[in-house]
Amino acid sequence: MDKFSAMKVATKLILGFGLIVVLMLVSGSMAYFALNNITQRMADLVDDKVPKIESLADINYHVLDIARSLRNALLEVDNPEKMELQINRVLESRGKIKTVVEKLEPKLLLPEGKAIMKRILEARGSFIAGQDAVIQLLREKKPVEARDYLLNEMRKRQTTYAAATGELQELQRKLMRETGELAAKEAASAITMIVIALLLSVALSALIAWLIIRDLVAQLGGEPMYAAENVKIIASGDLSRSIESRPGDTTSLLYSLKSMQTGLATLVGEIQNMVAAAARGDFSSRIELSGKQGFGKQIGESLNLLAETTNTGLMDVMRVSQALADGDLSQTVEKDYPGIF
Repeated sequence: MDKFSAMKVATKLILGFGLIVVLMLVSGSMAYFALNNITQRMADLVDDKVPKIESLADINYHVLDIARSLRNALLEVDNPEKMELQINRVLESRGKIKTVVEKLEPKLLLPEGKAIMKRILEARGSFIAGQDAVIQLLREKKPVEARDYLLNEMRKRQTTYAAATGELQELQRKLMRETGELAAKEAASAITMIVIALLLSVALSALIAWLIIRDLVAQLGGEPMYAAENVKIIASGDLSRSIESRPGDTTSLLYSLKSMQTGLATLVGEIQNMVAAAARGDFSSRIELSGKQGFGKQIGESLNLLAETTNTGLMDVMRVSQALADGDLSQTVEKDYPGIF
């Protein structure tokens, strides 16, 4: 604390504002990294997990489309042209599922996701084999067998297929919830840290401001305006104003100003007394030099020398004049006085 008080005002201000800037940079960095982490979480949701959910939804949609097309093909068994049209729709949806699966499979990095994808591929292979069986029965004009196979075996295979894709969908939803929860926790943690950093910045700013103000007031001894006002009054030659300093204050500007005012007032009073005595013809008055130094001591010594020289010279002149008046021409001024003497 003493080291801080001994610093220059400019150094204190630079140190204070420097610390505030550092805290602001820390707060900004924390906010940046927190937002960056949250952005990465959101990017993971948007670019990875949501597309996987959409891909699985596409698979389910095309599976249902295949089931509808097989049913429609069964209904159009007596119209080969329309039946083949529905079969082509089955093959088209099968190809779309294949494209989706080929894009989705490399994106599954977790062991749990890979295991589920393996079950999806197995169910898909079984479902494709069932499709081929139904198509073959339809083309062989065996609608009853095709209908039985479609309602029994194909329904089981479709259910197994849907259960596998549903399992992967649930895994992705779970991962999405976990990512969202992590992002929320990171956001809350970032907000807490930023608020703490801002509160610390405010507290530190207030502390530094208080220290600077306290030291400035301690050095001045009071408010800057009061100190400046007293300096101006003394500079104008008015030594009559009473300067108030704090109890126990022995080092401030106001205390020094008050001491200077007292010293100047004392010196001026002594000079006035000495001049008044000289005006009455009394040159024996002297200025007390003890306790004086600098300008006060120099002017005191000079005035004392002036009074001593004047008094001695006048005494010699009076002695010789008195002797002349008595007819004694033997008296002379023996000292060599400069100037008019």
